[in-house]
Amino acid sequence: MIFFGWGRRSKTQQTSPNQALVLGFSYFHIFWLFRVSFGLNYSLATLTEAGWATRPCPLSKRRRSVPRLH
Repeated sequence: MIFFGWGRRSKTQQTSPNQALVLGFSYFHIFWLFRVSFGLNYSLATLTEAGWATRPCPLSKRRRSVPRLH
């Protein structure tokens, strides 16, 4: 029986037809009841001809134009 686990996940929020905000984070859980998340990294993904291009998203841009991720 596994009592604990860890990993990385991401959540995505579409901000326009060709851009999305991506939140990447690490987590640790015990019994799937108690989860701790850390290492939050926001990046802005832009659709290009070659695919998705990502770059770090500065704090000022997140506060100004991007809704909260739930």
